[in-house]
Amino acid sequence: MKNDELIWFLFDFDDVITSGYRKGNKNVYTFIEILTIRKNEKLTFQESCHKLGLHPDTMAQLYAESALPNLKIRPILRLFSLWKRIGKPYRCGIASNNSDYLIYHWLKFHKLENPFSRIFTPEKFNWVRKPDREYFTKCIESLNVNPEQIIFYDDDSTSVDIAGKMGINAYLYHRFDHFQEIDQYIKKDLHVRR
Repeated sequence: MKNDELIWFLFDFDDVITSGYRKGNKNVYTFIEILTIRKNEKLTFQESCHKLGLHPDTMAQLYAESALPNLKIRPILRLFSLWKRIGKPYRCGIASNNSDYLIYHWLKFHKLENPFSRIFTPEKFNWVRKPDREYFTKCIESLNVNPEQIIFYDDDSTSVDIAGKMGINAYLYHRFDHFQEIDQYIKKDLHVRR
């Protein structure tokens, strides 16, 4: 039975939760090579690192140092942590083609309280990736909600287009966007508290 009350906010990771890489970072090409091996050979991040003779913990540390948090989204993530604690019907998750290992390491490195109730990556879906329709079908099924109960942000227009066609409220994220849709829920929540 579907939970008709929950609203899920799903965010892509790179360039949505993070704000991109520090300029001039020499490790970016190594990350791209690792992630390309991971994608093409369906290996974990750790296996891809070992294939290049690199230590995964070191690479995850370098990644976390170079991929900075999106300052606009930080207060929103704090709000999700609060909502989660007090039982509000809003949940927050990540829908990314990135690696669980990198995402968890990144959160720990930046000392961010983890507001993410779910993290969806290709490893969890038998290597199905965005923008494949099956990826979004698996997200919907895993969350056990109707597609219209999901609000999804991604910086990839193809992923946004496909998710939207499946009934998900999908928005193309632009770096300076203010997440107006989340603001609506914040205002509604503040209004109910008064």
